[in-house]
Amino acid sequence: MKLQNNYYFVRQICTFFIPFIGFFFSLYFFNRNSKIISQNNIVTTTIIDKFCSGSKTSSSITVIYNQSIYEIKYGRNNCAEYNIGETLKLYYDNKNDILIKPGSDKHNLFQLIFVSIVLLFFLIPWKKILS
Repeated sequence: MKLQNNYYFVRQICTFFIPFIGFFFSLYFFNRNSKIISQNNIVTTTIIDKFCSGSKTSSSITVIYNQSIYEIKYGRNNCAEYNIGETLKLYYDNKNDILIKPGSDKHNLFQLIFVSIVLLFFLIPWKKILS
């Protein structure tokens, strides 16, 4: 017996799960980074290495804090502003032992809003509208 669906295309239903999973990943990182920033545990780290890509690939800055090395993702323009040996103020989470840069919660909020819009786009019954 075949299920009859007058509202959604089969591919629309199948691809709905990709932004659905992305929504929960974005929600997790937004909540985590918001909690870290709300703790206001700002630490001073030292830049030991950096990789600033000229193309649109990911740029990163490597810092040292408490004898541990962390890699922080930066945009290519922001990465070029820093030099090796300079200090950088970042938020530190003692519980998870991670460093995040200021403004990470705003970036995660943008991702969350974008994935939510895509998710809503997949919830529109296009089969019904187009027929």
